[in-house]
Amino acid sequence: MPRIVTRFYDPTGSEHGIPTYPWRMAPAGLATKRQLAEQGLRPAGAAVAAQVMWPRRRGVGVAYLYPLVQAKPKRPPTAGNLRAVAAMLAARSTCQVCRLTFEYCLPASRVCLYCAQPDRYSRQDVPVNPSTPITLVSFGFLHMPGGTPPVADRVEDVRQRLRDPAAAKDILDLNGFDERVQQVVLNTPGAAELLDNLVAYAELPRSGPPRIAIGCAGGKHRASALVRLLAARLRERGFLVVEEHLHAHLPRVPRADDNVPRAA
Repeated sequence: MPRIVTRFYDPTGSEHGIPTYPWRMAPAGLATKRQLAEQGLRPAGAAVAAQVMWPRRRGVGVAYLYPLVQAKPKRPPTAGNLRAVAAMLAARSTCQVCRLTFEYCLPASRVCLYCAQPDRYSRQDVPVNPSTPITLVSFGFLHMPGGTPPVADRVEDVRQRLRDPAAAKDILDLNGFDERVQQVVLNTPGAAELLDNLVAYAELPRSGPPRIAIGCAGGKHRASALVRLLAARLRERGFLVVEEHLHAHLPRVPRADDNVPRAA
């Protein structure tokens, strides 16, 4: 066995602390994290069973090995995970001055070349990402200071436009994330037409990332449900969508007629 191989051959771990093997000489049944990922697996909290070592120009390379028998399938990302990643990438790729989103991550200053050096670069030299993220915001006017809506390119006030679904008592304590609430809102007269109009608006060409805000009284039912429905339709069309629900988690705002006896 060559000297360089013997140096890293320690199956008992007496020298390196854990079983150690030279490159490409590890026994069957062990794999690195990268090899597990290629098979759609993860270590699932298993302890390191061994390691592979090899000489490098500067020092020694090390890769830890995990038992295949304890590996489990990788967890699929949740909708929340995807939203978080989309928001993170959008933040890293959006210029804080011109608000354009680019095909690459900007420097730590989050300022594009055109805004940082306008005398050197023209707008044509700066490629903008065609999948500019669209931000959708749901909110409740009763929770906003002075009833002022959040800053957005377009604000939809659905308090008078759509009937309040809180009349359906079985969804009072739910919010727009629930499919039952979404169906009630979608079946409200005027909701489908509003969604069609908002989709058409989102598809209009523009220089910066659009921001659409939808508000109802408390932001719990109509606004959050419409944002969820609109986000789903835009994602089906290939758009990158970031959702912001400002008040959907808050308790329902009582209506003035909640304590008024209803006719039998």
